[in-house]
Amino acid sequence: MEMKLNECAAEASVLAALANGFMPDELAAHLTSCPVCQDAKLVWSYLAECAGAETETGIPPAGVLWWKAQLARKRAAARRSIAWIEAMQKIAAAVVAAAMMAMGLWLAPKMIEIPRMLLAALAAVVILFLASVAVLFAFGRNTQPRTLPRGM
Repeated sequence: MEMKLNECAAEASVLAALANGFMPDELAAHLTSCPVCQDAKLVWSYLAECAGAETETGIPPAGVLWWKAQLARKRAAARRSIAWIEAMQKIAAAVVAAAMMAMGLWLAPKMIEIPRMLLAALAAVVILFLASVAVLFAFGRNTQPRTLPRGM
């Protein structure tokens, strides 16, 4: 069997020892004197480094990404539904307040004979009071952090 300049009979043994992580003394001595095996070790080290770099990327598995996407979709839907509920609550409160004011303005003169000017001033005070309560209620609701249950 004829050996070429870029081949060594111990190259396969050196590579196997590098892969196992244990290098016998006679192979280590051969490695220091053989340029072919030194090149093989250099290439093996580079490939092992590249394989290690692939596992260190930190990219989560596809199943985890899919689960997180589904979780984000459910949370967005929950936020949208909560936003509609809160908007409807505010609209309902405004409608009730307006209805009470209209009923009060319509029935007050019939129940008690109050001068129109005093009635208008009283209505203005009540409107301002209700508006300030609504503003405080709205700001109080918006300053609280919105969190969803962990199961969603």
